[in-house]
Amino acid sequence: MADMIQYSVDEHIAKIVLNRPAANTLDEPAARLLYEAVQDARMSDEVRVIYLTGSGGVFCGGLDLKSVDLSDTDTIVRLHRSLFDPIAKEIYSCAKPVVCAMNGSASGAGLMFALACDLTYAVEQSRLAFTFVERGLIPACGGTYLIPALVGEKKALEIVLRAKTYKASDALAEGLLTGVYATVDELARETYQIAQELAGRSPLVLNLVKKAMRSRTIERFDEQLRLEEELQAVAVAAPSFREGVEKFLKR
Repeated sequence: MADMIQYSVDEHIAKIVLNRPAANTLDEPAARLLYEAVQDARMSDEVRVIYLTGSGGVFCGGLDLKSVDLSDTDTIVRLHRSLFDPIAKEIYSCAKPVVCAMNGSASGAGLMFALACDLTYAVEQSRLAFTFVERGLIPACGGTYLIPALVGEKKALEIVLRAKTYKASDALAEGLLTGVYATVDELARETYQIAQELAGRSPLVLNLVKKAMRSRTIERFDEQLRLEEELQAVAVAAPSFREGVEKFLKR
C-alpha cells in the first residue's frame, strides 16, 4: 500500500510520487499517505524543497470516485474535510518551496494540489480539466481561491462555470502554469534541476520570501477551505452530484 505514494529524500529534496495507476486517483488510504508524506517533508530538518510528481501518463485525477458510495454524502464530505483539504493546505502554506512536475493530465483535487504548489510545470500533452460542475460539485481544496488568484475573478468564473479543459500551452498562457515542457523526460530533468537549484539556496531566505508573499493569502486560503466545505456538503447532497458522477464514470 505504501507504494501508492512513493517518498524519498536526496540532496535536501523530498520527492513525492503519486503511484496509483491508472489515473493516480486517491482513495482514503492513498490520500492519507500523501498527507503524511507532505507533513513529513514539511517538518524534516533535512528537507529544503518538496518535489511533487506522478507516475505513468497521468498526474492525478483527484478523489477515486469508484472507492466511495455516491449516496454516502457524509463520508465524501468527511474525506474532503479530514484529508483532501488538509493536503491542499499543507502544500499551499508550507514554508519550504514546493515544485510540481505534472507528468500528465490532472482534474479535481489533483489539479488543485498542483495549482497550490509554488512552481507548477507540466508536460505539453497534459490537460487541466476544471470539470467540477459537470460532476455536480464546486471547486474544492482551495480552488475557489487559487483559480481567481491565478487568472482573475472574471476568467475564473468562465473556467469553472463552463467546465473548461485546457491544453498545457493554453494553461500557461492563462497564467495557470509556471512552464511547459515538450516531453516527460525533459519535464522530469529540468524541473528536478530547478528543485536542486532551490535546495542550494539559503533555506532561511526562501522561507522568508514565502512568508512575506503568503502573509495575507494563507488566512484567506483557509477561509475559502471552510466555505467550500459548507457549500460542497450542499452540492454533494443534491441529485445533480450523483447524476454528474455517474455520467463521468460512464465515459
